[in-house]
Amino acid sequence: MTRARNLADFNTLNIDPSSLDDTGTIPSALLSGVGGGENTPAFAAKISGGDHSISSATNTVVRFGSEDFDTDGAYNISNYRFVVPSEKAGKYYFSSRIYMEYGNNANEIGRLQICKNGTAMAIFGGLANGTENQGKSLSVDTVLDLSVGDYVDVRIYHNQGGTQAIDDDPDFSYFYGYRLAE
Repeated sequence: MTRARNLADFNTLNIDPSSLDDTGTIPSALLSGVGGGENTPAFAAKISGGDHSISSATNTVVRFGSEDFDTDGAYNISNYRFVVPSEKAGKYYFSSRIYMEYGNNANEIGRLQICKNGTAMAIFGGLANGTENQGKSLSVDTVLDLSVGDYVDVRIYHNQGGTQAIDDDPDFSYFYGYRLAE
């Protein structure tokens, strides 16, 4: 939702494409009223400072260390978590995508997880085909019922055997979420 993919997508959300900045980011002020109500808190985070290295055979929190926007200051760029602020409990939509090179051998696994309070709530996995240095894109999204103080982060796992890197290009690796209007 943070990048302009198709102008028709914005028309279904009643967002004027001319109101987007030059990177295609939706200004946070426009999220108010999306879906017929107040969709805040809302945030969009990305990897910053170069590719993010991921060790093999570990569940690693993805370091989405900078933000495109954060309406309520609920996303923490130090611990890479969204924390539900006071009086903002409810149902939330989250989405994440990463691009990582893994799979030098066939049947190596990559898994992307959206976690609530440290527990995986949604997982997308992919098997590699054995083509060396061919990146894989993994994406996952979910709706979670959250209470005040619950936290949500994104974790990645692969079993390639060596350290692999998540691409820091925000078109390929991102994490965003927002509260669904009641």
